[in-house]
Amino acid sequence: MRVLIIEDEPLSYAQLQQVLEAAPFEIEIVGHLEMKGEVVEFLRNRPALDVILSDIRLLDGVVFDAFSEVDVEAPVVFITAFDMYALRAFKYNAVDYLLKPVIGSELYAVLHKVKAHQIYSRPSDKLLWDAMRNHGTRFRQRFVINEKDGFHAVMVSEVSHIKTEKGCTLVVLKDGSFAPVDLSLDELEKQLDPAVFFRANRQYIVAVDSIADIKTSLDRKLKIRLKAAPSELVVVSRDRSQALRQWMDS
Repeated sequence: MRVLIIEDEPLSYAQLQQVLEAAPFEIEIVGHLEMKGEVVEFLRNRPALDVILSDIRLLDGVVFDAFSEVDVEAPVVFITAFDMYALRAFKYNAVDYLLKPVIGSELYAVLHKVKAHQIYSRPSDKLLWDAMRNHGTRFRQRFVINEKDGFHAVMVSEVSHIKTEKGCTLVVLKDGSFAPVDLSLDELEKQLDPAVFFRANRQYIVAVDSIADIKTSLDRKLKIRLKAAPSELVVVSRDRSQALRQWMDS
């Protein structure tokens, strides 16, 4: 199976490459592209491809801009951290849409589906509708945590809170451990389930089941005490206080 990978994040590419190398069928990676211009130039040569595995956000914009300039003949599987693009993705020959970090069994199932429908020049309506039904509104499910000799994934359910400290975004787990991630709080706020996570202020996002209690201070500001960090009080900005009450009561 000839695969083109469009991915600008080295860690994500390495993880995807590792998953593909462990696939239960033969896969040949015929190219690795990181920018829109590279994508346009590569696809204009009409290479023989069985499938394209593509991120959506690239170094110089979104991959849709590149796909709109060329004929995308191979089926596309989008692998990204941003589910906000799901419906738009199906305009560009998409057969499925997976969230990072990709799980091998999920990707293998999609690739088997692609192999089974290779008699079609474009994905069938059934493939598109199945994918859209299976991937409605989805929120981030995992984080990739870097280690000295590799990386591992943690489930979002293990997260206590996320904070910025000295310009770094830290994911703090319920056991008190923490790790940096290469995403801003603004980006993460869009990716996390708002029924579970609350943006308290510019520095903190907290999980509902990680809140020990909420107190009102003398200046009438709300302060959240976290189970994983009881000495670390999170002051809720005034414009978020009413939203916090409504969120806790929902």
